[in-house]
Amino acid sequence: MTANLDLIRGRQQVIPMTNKSGGACAEGEVVVVDETTDDAFTTTNDEGKKEVVGIVAEAIANNAEGRIICSGYAPVLEVDAATARGDWLKTADTDPGKATPTADPAEGSFAIALSAVGAAGQVSAFVFPGGSAILAGSGGAWTLIEDVELGAPAATIDFQNIPDTYKHLVIEYSLRTDRAAEENDAILLRFNNSAVGYDYLRSAIYHNAQLASAEGLNASAIEVDYAPAATGQANSFSSGSVRIHDYTDGSRLPTALTQNAYLRTRTSGKLYVGQSFGQWRTQAVVSRITLLPEFGTNFVAGSRATLYGIS
Repeated sequence: MTANLDLIRGRQQVIPMTNKSGGACAEGEVVVVDETTDDAFTTTNDEGKKEVVGIVAEAIANNAEGRIICSGYAPVLEVDAATARGDWLKTADTDPGKATPTADPAEGSFAIALSAVGAAGQVSAFVFPGGSAILAGSGGAWTLIEDVELGAPAATIDFQNIPDTYKHLVIEYSLRTDRAAEENDAILLRFNNSAVGYDYLRSAIYHNAQLASAEGLNASAIEVDYAPAATGQANSFSSGSVRIHDYTDGSRLPTALTQNAYLRTRTSGKLYVGQSFGQWRTQAVVSRITLLPEFGTNFVAGSRATLYGIS
């Protein structure tokens, strides 16, 4: 069953639905709308099915009612093949109830993997409200602009010459830094290569077994959130998403809205989930976005950030 902490972590939307699949469904199975019964779900082995309603949150017997995660963080999601962090997920054409990964958005994509697995198994994922409508719906198509996966350490991930043909931008990222002798490091974001002091502000809330908040009003970058560093949990990367709305409106102050989660170390109070808002105090069209560590020299190899435009 989904833990209470997972409900807080993912800001999930969970709804009760009746299982009409003809058999019991386990936690992590992908389900679609049942077309014969109100408020009910079933499973499918049609690849890229658009009618995904969500992920099973607990074991549900046939004809019984149970909880379905229809958006937000899903701690368990069944996949039919090796899956990387940041892969897009759609219904599989193999076993009913499983998802299959794709490197890029595809018809029927309804989630993004937040953890990795080397073969068929289970991952954690972020399930998007509206499912495939985000990708395929009228006025909401996602277009890949640039995908950066570091093969070697790098001081920044820098998206330059961003086209002005979209309504909004989204960055999906999985990051870790080389900050020495520390478990974590802040992730910074700058617009249009501006590093002027006192030019950015930021407010955040986060949860690590207790709720806390932070605020900064005068900075040279937006602190979007944190990532594991040199002495942090081995092989752990942050998972997050940054949204930049109306980035082509030069009369506005550009903003960045972030959701992030990372494991600092595998001990109580070291699993962090947060949400932050940042703003640049300059009216401008955004044409460049730079991510960089606050204290570390580089992002480590394997770090990844992907920029999408939303039309």
